[in-house]
Amino acid sequence: HICNLRKFSHFWIVMTGASWRDTLFVWDGIWFKEDAINNDKELEAMKGQKNTKKGAIVVKWNGTWVGCDNCPDAKAAKEPKRGAFDKNVSSKMHFDVKGTAVLVSGNTDDKSFYRLYCATMVDGEGWDMGEGSEKKKYKDHAHELLFNLPWSGDLRDKRKNLVFAVGKNEFGPFISAGWMRPGNRMTLGRRYVDEHDARAEWDIDELKKQVIDEICEEESNQVKIPPWQCDVLHSNVRGHKKRKVESSKAEEDTKPDTL
Repeated sequence: HICNLRKFSHFWIVMTGASWRDTLFVWDGIWFKEDAINNDKELEAMKGQKNTKKGAIVVKWNGTWVGCDNCPDAKAAKEPKRGAFDKNVSSKMHFDVKGTAVLVSGNTDDKSFYRLYCATMVDGEGWDMGEGSEKKKYKDHAHELLFNLPWSGDLRDKRKNLVFAVGKNEFGPFISAGWMRPGNRMTLGRRYVDEHDARAEWDIDELKKQVIDEICEEESNQVKIPPWQCDVLHSNVRGHKKRKVESSKAEEDTKPDTL
């Protein structure tokens, strides 16, 4: 199943021996909020999904994604460019995903617009992968996001605009970080990680902590770099974020590199 991802970065794999996980996938699109789930019929239709209960809202996210090839260092992944009058970033790869979200902080009557949601996005048409006749739609088996909806509009504390996600599909586990901008446009960088990478077992709160600790200025609450450029999204674990090891002895003998 990982052949399509490998083909996406085929040149670099063949010529340099790079891993397909060195590709950072940057998704960009608009969020839509639909009605809340308020009756048993709607609830039954969503049965089995996380974050599904009465009062949860149905959400959609659609747009395009671009792959930043040969990008083990996430800082090399630039923000995708979009024409001033274009709806989406120019790409042949589209996504249209759907799910449910529950409010975890704030309230729907809060005039500050601070409403933090946790969403599960495993429905919808899915996302494109592959070239030519091999191009087809895929869906995530698990995809949990933490974000503020609608866009907070808070320029004093830009942490409120940050978005975090963890998930898994047939290609493996992934982590994501990004931000929400005016018009509920979300840009999110996705990094696939090895199953033996410690990050594969992070929950969304741990990912949030690691990213914020790195990219946010403590006193001003400003964001120093695009979230997907943080060290956390490098293809290899760096600094204090060490890999899992094969044995307890190896763990004792292995110390994380310093930056």
